[in-house]
Amino acid sequence: MNSTYGQALRVIVKFRNAVPYRDEAFLQDIGQKIHAPIIFISSVAPDTHVYRIEPQTGQSHADILQRLAGLPYVLRVEADTVARPS
Repeated sequence: MNSTYGQALRVIVKFRNAVPYRDEAFLQDIGQKIHAPIIFISSVAPDTHVYRIEPQTGQSHADILQRLAGLPYVLRVEADTVARPS
């Protein structure tokens, strides 16, 4: 693991409407807004997707979840508590 990042966080994000959920530019924009890199993992439903986020050192998972939830196109976000280590 890169030493500049904390422990990875997997999240499930449900979007309000269709978004380019795996588009690199879209993910970079989200990453800038939450101040952490975000990587697409898989889709759960057409509007719900799983991502891995690499928090910056000192950035809490709660902070990331709050920032994601505050984005206008996000309906709901939660930690993926049933994720298996990859």
